[in-house]
Amino acid sequence: MNLPELPFPLRPYGPEGGWTYENGALTGRAGARQDRFVPPGGDSLDPASDAPRLLGTAPAGDFQLIARVRVGFAAAFDAGVLYLHTGEREWAKLCLELSPDRPTICTVVTRGHSDDVNSSVVDGDTHWLRLSRTGSAFAFHASADGERWTFVRVFTLGTAEQAATAAIGFLAQSPTGEGCEVTFDRIAFRPQGPAEVSRSRDGWARAVDREDPTVLVAEQDGALVGIAAHSVHDGWTYLTQLHVSPAHWREGIGSALHLACVADWQRRGVTRARLEVFEPNRRAQAFYSACGWVADPETPRNDDHLVLRLAVPEASARG
Repeated sequence: MNLPELPFPLRPYGPEGGWTYENGALTGRAGARQDRFVPPGGDSLDPASDAPRLLGTAPAGDFQLIARVRVGFAAAFDAGVLYLHTGEREWAKLCLELSPDRPTICTVVTRGHSDDVNSSVVDGDTHWLRLSRTGSAFAFHASADGERWTFVRVFTLGTAEQAATAAIGFLAQSPTGEGCEVTFDRIAFRPQGPAEVSRSRDGWARAVDREDPTVLVAEQDGALVGIAAHSVHDGWTYLTQLHVSPAHWREGIGSALHLACVADWQRRGVTRARLEVFEPNRRAQAFYSACGWVADPETPRNDDHLVLRLAVPEASARG
């Protein structure tokens, strides 16, 4: 199937989905108890069932696949999905799902076994979804209006070679019900990554280019896995960047980089520091809160960023 909005053809996979395209709308239907999920507590690496998919290989380079999805919710976990496939055991889903009785943005990333994450409850049976690739990393975003996007998840999947030749497209599922019809419209393909990611890259460049920057890095087996930067601006010390490769999240690298920054500030006699964090980035906000950062009482926000402040603790005395 060829869609005028996409620069690559699509072909069906899995059970018959009855895919049709008319007047800018792509429609498919999942049959009874059709889903694509590998239970994380099971021994098998094969999906317990399968679901109709319509996929094609994305062109080389960064991209965004965007669509508005409408789901004919009838049973728990019915969903319309943007789907990513990098290997037989590596695939991911960004879903508008009835979970279990309220429309919810959910994600599944499968590396052998599947995980399952609920992001946010939304209103109604229609929402915008966006799947993007930047370098070898993928990101999920969601939006109520197709203009203001909320970050959902960023991750790597498969090898760099697999990520570069990923297949992307659409899926319909009805894991517990008798079937579910899903319609995708306002479909768009953009041959560049999201602006938010570009801003992040620009932010790194600005952080390193500032006067008197300090840059700390974390390495693992000779590979760069994390980086932090801080500098002085208008009499304040700013934590300008702290980033860990998504493949190395939950390994304590971010905490170690933060502790290294604090130790450096203690040596320099710094007593307070500031940072700015993108407001929809709840994950980063939770991390900084756990590290002791609080809302800046003088300047709580700067446009779409929250301003946080840290009272740098005194260095522990050693006997």
